[in-house]
Amino acid sequence: MKAVVLALLFIAFFYGFYCGVMAIWSYFAMASIVDDAVTERGRAAAAPVRDYIIKSAAESGVRIQDRNVVVTTDAEGESVRNVSQALIAPGRSSFA
Repeated sequence: MKAVVLALLFIAFFYGFYCGVMAIWSYFAMASIVDDAVTERGRAAAAPVRDYIIKSAAESGVRIQDRNVVVTTDAEGESVRNVSQALIAPGRSSFA
């Protein structure tokens, strides 16, 4: 019985570690994609920047839903935000 409990705790620990690492990787990957999009297409309208973010995220393996990516242009420049902030288990739709 003790071995089963220890095995379950071991599995739970590594699953939590895996989810944390995937969340951190996803955050840094999206930050890099957004930086590249704003740098390369920052002077264009919001639509090409949004399309570039969605395309680059798909190419890099970050799962996002395109309806959740919002790019707006204001007096100071463009702002990019991802509407969905909930972390979802790996293997399902993320950006989460």
